[in-house]
Amino acid sequence: MHWLASVATVEPQSATTVAFHTRQVLPALPLKPASHLKLAQGTAYLADQKIYLVIDDATLVLETVPAATLHVSLSTDTDAEAIGLLFTQALQAALRRADMFELHAAAVASPAGTGLLFIGDSGSGKSTLTVRLAGQGWRYLTDDSLLLRQHETQLFVTPLRRVFALSPQTLNACGLDSRPSQPAEDKLALEPAALFPAGHIAQFEPRHLVFPRLTQQPHSSLTPLTQANAMMRLLYHSPWACFDTLTSRAHLARLTQLAQTTRAWELNAGRDLLETPDAAASLLATLDAQ
Repeated sequence: MHWLASVATVEPQSATTVAFHTRQVLPALPLKPASHLKLAQGTAYLADQKIYLVIDDATLVLETVPAATLHVSLSTDTDAEAIGLLFTQALQAALRRADMFELHAAAVASPAGTGLLFIGDSGSGKSTLTVRLAGQGWRYLTDDSLLLRQHETQLFVTPLRRVFALSPQTLNACGLDSRPSQPAEDKLALEPAALFPAGHIAQFEPRHLVFPRLTQQPHSSLTPLTQANAMMRLLYHSPWACFDTLTSRAHLARLTQLAQTTRAWELNAGRDLLETPDAAASLLATLDAQ
């Protein structure tokens, strides 16, 4: 489900271990948490220099002071979906402690090499755009989840989620094989390498942030956004940037750098993006000159 690669910049002594524990009784939650954070799959609570992330009958405990181990507690009957969600959250927490920060976004590069990020909630059209552009010869990193990583003074993005999660509507519109390799909620998860074997790219330096907004208009359009507006939207899609206090300063710095070194746009996504194969490529190729 994830792209994994060694990172030479992480010192062995600073590496974080994720430990899984099966228990009859899960760690007690704080009676009076200082704050809480609602997530799509669960709730996080902050108390006593710890973060408790609860998903169904499983708990992830994060220290908000430097610690070598993250602890994931599972009940004896925790289902596979909850285990998978906790693993993903634990992986992302460990990566934050290695100065790599997740962002809910798709990433593609135009044939001219211009790097674009599509940032939005599930259902905003990120996967559809990625598939449409990959079919037109654009390179792809991921359709949903990536990492921000700084190298010297430059900011790069690398893929985190490996598979594409596509709705039956997108598959049919794009003429793709609709047989799933594995389920992904109400979507179908497919290996992109099977669809676009020469299209994957490992990383790039982004130049444009694109925030899709679905409309019922026949044609799509791009509207420029201010740097401040882009930063507000980045924060909305990066809830851990303020809640995980151990890594929040560096996380906010990466988001600020991303907003300052790119141009931001709202994509008013019309019906043409789904109905016309080259509509997305034709519209977004105009950003090569921006």
